[in-house]
Amino acid sequence: MTAYQQIEPTLAYHDERSRRIAERMIHRGVSPVAAWRMTLGLRRLDLAARARLDPERLARIERRESLPVRDELMQICAALAVEDYDLAEREIREPHTRMYGAH
Repeated sequence: MTAYQQIEPTLAYHDERSRRIAERMIHRGVSPVAAWRMTLGLRRLDLAARARLDPERLARIERRESLPVRDELMQICAALAVEDYDLAEREIREPHTRMYGAH
């Protein structure tokens, strides 16, 4: 069972107002992950716990200092109950890229 399947039934889908707020923040330069987290009223520590990520790793992703690997992105999506296209910076690296470097 995926992380999304585990969490999805417990979280309601976001209404159109939430989506518009997050999209406006993203348009103003806030990272998609940070925009959705703030729109939903979550603290970074809460999102990190839900997504099973180190809080400092999540902070680097939110500040765009580091790109999430696909698994991290899926964990964050599940924790926020959003689709991957809502968060994607359009540059999602595979896990081996971080380990071996970009080619």
